[in-house]
Amino acid sequence: SDTLNVNEIVRGLCGSSAGEERPSQAWTDDTEIIEEESDSLPDSIVGPLLIPVNIDAAFNIHANKVVYSDLILDDFDGKLINSGMVKLDNLSADTEVGSLKFSGLYSAPKADNINFGMAMDLKDFNIARLPQMIPAIDTLVPMMQYLSGIVNAHIAVTSDITPDMYFKIPTM
Repeated sequence: SDTLNVNEIVRGLCGSSAGEERPSQAWTDDTEIIEEESDSLPDSIVGPLLIPVNIDAAFNIHANKVVYSDLILDDFDGKLINSGMVKLDNLSADTEVGSLKFSGLYSAPKADNINFGMAMDLKDFNIARLPQMIPAIDTLVPMMQYLSGIVNAHIAVTSDITPDMYFKIPTM
């Protein structure tokens, strides 16, 4: 694929009505309506994304451009494996803030049994922009607001997730 918009996929999978609202409208001098579409994720998504345990599939993924929230990933490549969980294996991408390699695991057979784990390598990465990629990081690591510069780093985390899709901090 040339372009993959993860925001549209998430809205579709989660059944979010926030993504289906009427587009915002602006009036021009000619009283013509111009419709604007939002490429960002809705402010809230109701309920967890449950993963069926009876589906076993594997996909090789490549896209020249991936849109996630307001982040654009270029030259995106990797594997998506679903065998009762979603495993993202050896994903790599370049962004305007640096390069990254990512592997992750998401398991959610039931709403009260959701687990997440990930490992990410960052190369020549503008650390001040990390919260853009992982919004929860500034909550988990409050000192992020004081960090800046270009870094190479390895980040790994595992956590249980609440049915509202928040990290259970004591399980990290």
